[in-house]
Amino acid sequence: MADWLDTADNRSRSRAFAALEDATAATDYATAMSAAQSLITGGDDPGAGGLGMLARRLGEGIEPVASVTDLSVYDRYNTGTATGTVSVKKVGA
Repeated sequence: MADWLDTADNRSRSRAFAALEDATAATDYATAMSAAQSLITGGDDPGAGGLGMLARRLGEGIEPVASVTDLSVYDRYNTGTATGTVSVKKVGA
């Protein structure tokens, strides 16, 4: 956690401390820190919103199940016709 905090910008660091405080209040410090470390190890920002939920799950003994999600069901929505451009109309100009 300390290494992540050292490299985080002020806003991210502030959010992480707030999330850690909330997670600690919901569980305990050790569980909150374990959840934060788990998120950081997975490449996630501990202040992005998942810390409290993960800490509560860990505190209740409910380990998140690691799984691979198959997103191929969404391939049908990728028609290949999108150009990647968006038309924006200015209002009042």
